[in-house]
Amino acid sequence: MTIKYTRVHRLLEIISLVQSNKGWTPGTLSEHCDTTERNIYRDIAQIKEAGIPIKND
Repeated sequence: MTIKYTRVHRLLEIISLVQSNKGWTPGTLSEHCDTTERNIYRDIAQIKEAGIPIKND
């Protein structure tokens, strides 16, 4: 079953997944959230601008 994410839901999901330290990449995040990698990069930038720490190294 594919979940349709709104932007806010996608941002929260990305925060949750990345902080779980399970080795998520922009590619796997984009597949999970049913969006493009470019959107994932934009989302990560917006999350960082909000002051939320994201490990993506």
